[in-house]
Amino acid sequence: MSDTARNSPRPSRRETLQSAIAAALQVMLLLAILWRAACFAGLLGPHLSNIFVDFNAIYLAGRMALHGTLIAAYDTHTMYAAEAAVGGAATPMSWAYPPQFDLIAATLALLPRGLAYLAFMLPAFLAYMFALHRLAGDRFLEAFAIVFPALLVTIMTGQNGTMTGAFVGLFALATLQGRSLAGIPLGLMVIKPHLAVGLTVLTVARCRWSVIAIAAAVTLGSGVLATLAFGTGVWPAFLSGARQSGALLTEGAYLMFRLTSVYAAIRSFGAPLGLAMTVQIVTAGLSMGLVAYTVWCRWSARLQLGMAVLCTLSISPYIYDYDMAIFGIALALILPDLLARASRLEHTAFIALAAVSTGWSAALTVLYGQGTDPSPQAIAVHSASVAGVTYLALIAFAAVVLRRPLGAKDAVRHQGLAVI
Repeated sequence: MSDTARNSPRPSRRETLQSAIAAALQVMLLLAILWRAACFAGLLGPHLSNIFVDFNAIYLAGRMALHGTLIAAYDTHTMYAAEAAVGGAATPMSWAYPPQFDLIAATLALLPRGLAYLAFMLPAFLAYMFALHRLAGDRFLEAFAIVFPALLVTIMTGQNGTMTGAFVGLFALATLQGRSLAGIPLGLMVIKPHLAVGLTVLTVARCRWSVIAIAAAVTLGSGVLATLAFGTGVWPAFLSGARQSGALLTEGAYLMFRLTSVYAAIRSFGAPLGLAMTVQIVTAGLSMGLVAYTVWCRWSARLQLGMAVLCTLSISPYIYDYDMAIFGIALALILPDLLARASRLEHTAFIALAAVSTGWSAALTVLYGQGTDPSPQAIAVHSASVAGVTYLALIAFAAVVLRRPLGAKDAVRHQGLAVI
């Protein structure tokens, strides 16, 4: 046995318990991925195989791309009809992804549906967990447990929350290490560009022009590939699809309890469209200003990144529960510094706000989705976007606490990662 191994301290009982809980939660999510893949593959019977969730729409759009009819996916009525033809969704799903994501969908559609789901979900989940663990250090369990509901929703619906979360996490890791290659995951966020606004503001405010250049090259390069694959007509179709999805949002066609934006919160409580959109625009401006403020005040690189990730989820009115996987990366970045400055009561309040922000949608789905009337429309009638309120309060709370100076005895440990 080496001297290093002999002299290293044994983990405490608390650390051992935390490691066991974290491992159990990760195994649960991995089993959920395998179970869902088996459902999609038809191994567990037609009843489970025919349930239409988000991944079905992704796979369907990919099949349409392979058959040369991708442009039709961007027409709401045509997409709804295609979904109905393969089983139908409780709530019809529009298609408004940029053509770069169509490349992913088309590649997945080359595989059988169960294997396609596994290829889509498993690598993204593993990359996400790698980034979360590296960034969170000894606060891993706390960050992971808080974001667990969002990860479970992502897995059960077959959405891309872990993929965008992994891109944001890899961007954070590369940025903290001073690497211009942070532009690669930033450019890959073109699949959901509204989730990268805060990160882009931070990168510009820090004058990291090499990162911006690489991100632009990735975005443009993937756009060229999409154009070669699907033709120039895919771009006006995408813009049309985005407009149609925006109209559906303003009409209240989406499930408000699953949205976590301040716009959704205000609308779900009965406020008029103009007021809700005005508050959302003001919130977006303040959020981008807060990111720039952290740079101007020379906050540490970790805190600049943490606030940028936190704020990037408050800029768009269209933030779904599975997008909150990105929130885990923000927690990993700010928790050590926040807890060094917060009282025990403030710590409890922050955790409560965070838990509601990620768990509200999952709790309502379990509560109402298992009853005699499981329709999403029935859920939406008597539910509100409470997470849209708590998440905004959480950002304000974090901004106030993190402005506090640290005392001499309050040194913050950032385990295992060089910080510039």
